[in-house]
Amino acid sequence: MSKANVLSRRQFLQFAGVGASAAVLAACAPAQAPAATQAPAQATQAPAEATQAPAATQAAEATKAPEAAQPSAKKVKLTFWVEWQQPFYEEYLKSFNDEFASDMELEFVVVEGLGGDSSGKFMAAVAGGNPPDSLLAWADSLPGWAARKALLPMDDYLATFGFKKEEYAEASIKASTWAGSLYGWPLDWDPDCMLYWNVDMLQGAGLEAPPKTLEELWDLRSKFDKKAANGDIEQVTLVPWDGWYFNCFALAHNFGSKLYDAATREITINSDGMKQALQYEKMWADNYGYEKVSAFQSGISAATQNSTFGAGKCALWMIGDWAMPGLAKNSPNLKYEIEQLPVAQGKPYFHCGSGWPWMLPKGVKDPKSAVLGISRLMTKERVLTWCQAIGWQPAWLPPRDDPSWAKADAHWPKVFEIVKGREADTWLEPSPICTAFWNEVKNAENQVLTGQKGIDEALATAQKNVEKARDDAIKAGSFG
Repeated sequence: MSKANVLSRRQFLQFAGVGASAAVLAACAPAQAPAATQAPAQATQAPAEATQAPAATQAAEATKAPEAAQPSAKKVKLTFWVEWQQPFYEEYLKSFNDEFASDMELEFVVVEGLGGDSSGKFMAAVAGGNPPDSLLAWADSLPGWAARKALLPMDDYLATFGFKKEEYAEASIKASTWAGSLYGWPLDWDPDCMLYWNVDMLQGAGLEAPPKTLEELWDLRSKFDKKAANGDIEQVTLVPWDGWYFNCFALAHNFGSKLYDAATREITINSDGMKQALQYEKMWADNYGYEKVSAFQSGISAATQNSTFGAGKCALWMIGDWAMPGLAKNSPNLKYEIEQLPVAQGKPYFHCGSGWPWMLPKGVKDPKSAVLGISRLMTKERVLTWCQAIGWQPAWLPPRDDPSWAKADAHWPKVFEIVKGREADTWLEPSPICTAFWNEVKNAENQVLTGQKGIDEALATAQKNVEKARDDAIKAGSFG
C-alpha cells in the first residue's frame, strides 16, 4: 500500500462516520458520512457471531465482550500488542505519532509469548472485554482464535483501503483467512529454514559451497567437528534442531511427509517422512551427545551473547531470514552466505514459509480506528523500516523490489532468489489445531533427542493426541 493510502485528518473523520465540521460533536451520534468514504455497512459492526463471547465466558454476562463501538472523531489512543521489544520501536513510534499527532497516538505493549499466546493473556483479555486494539501474532494461531470468535473479520475494513490480496504472498493470505473471511493483514511471510554457511570454514576445508543433500551434510563431520583432549566440544558442523524452532517440520517435509491435509483433515505425524526427520536429528544428537552439545551451545551464548554460528563455532545453521540483523550486529566480521536448505536424497525441495499478520480482536472498542492505525503502519516506507530492522521478508510483494534491501543487508537478494516462485508454500496448512500440532511434535522431538522415548513411540503418541484435538475441534464446530 503506497503512501497515498494514508488518510488525512479530514479523511479520517469521514471514515469514522462524521464530517470534519462535526468533530466537536463526537460524543453525540455521528453524522452520516458521504457514500464515497463510508465503510460498508458490515464494517461498522461485527457480525453477530464475531461479537459473541467465547464459550468459556458465555455464562458470565460480566465477562462478555462489548459490542464493537463506533469510532470516535476525537484524537484516539491505540494500543497494539507485539511479541518482543525492538531497538527501533522508539524512533519508529515517534515518527508515527509526530506524523499523526492531530488524530492518533499509538503505543506498543510487549507481551512475551504473544505469538502463540502461550501465556493465555490474549484470550483472557478478549474474555474480559479489554483486548488490545490490535495484535501482531503468528498466522498459525489465527485459525484457532477465529474459530473461537476471538477475532473480528477484517474484509470490509480492508476494502476501504483498497487492499489487494493479489499483491501479497499467496500463502500469507491463505494463512490469514478462516472460514472464507480475512482475519489478518499480513506484515511478513518468511523463509523459515534456509542454510547459513560459514565461508571461511568451508573454503578452508576445500569447499566452495555446502553440499546439496542432507546426507552429504552428515558426511562433513570429519571436516568441522572438533573436541578437546578431555572430550569437550570445541566446534560443530551442524545442530539441526537449533535455529528455527520447527526445523523438524522442514526436515519432515523434505523427507516427503505432508504432515497435515487441510482438505481431508488427515494427520500424518506418524509418517515415514517425520520418522526420517527425527532419525536424522537423532544421528546428530548421538554424534555429539545431546547434553554435551546443549552445554556447548549454552556456554557459547553465555560467553559471547551470540549464537554458536555467529561466534564462528558452527559451520552450518538452519534458520530463517530473521537471523541476519543479529549476525550483522553481533558478528560484523563473520563471512557467511545463505543457500536453499539441502534436500533429502532423491526427494524434491520443500519450502517452509510462515508469517505474522496484524489482527483485530473481538471486543475492540473502536475497530475502524484500529484498522486505520494498522493501515498507517502498512505503508511501503514503514513496512520497509520494520522488516529490514527485524529481518522479515514482507508479505506485501511490491516493497520487495525496493533497492534499499541490498543496502540493509547484502544477503537479501539471495533470500529473494530462494523464495521466488514459492509464494504459495507454507510449513503447516491452516487449521484451528495448529497449536496442538506443533506442541505435540516438539514434545516428540524432545523425547527422541533426550532418549526418553523411541521414535515410533513418541510419534504414535503425538499422532494420537493431535487426532483427539482435531476430533474435539470438529465436535465444537471449530472447523466451520
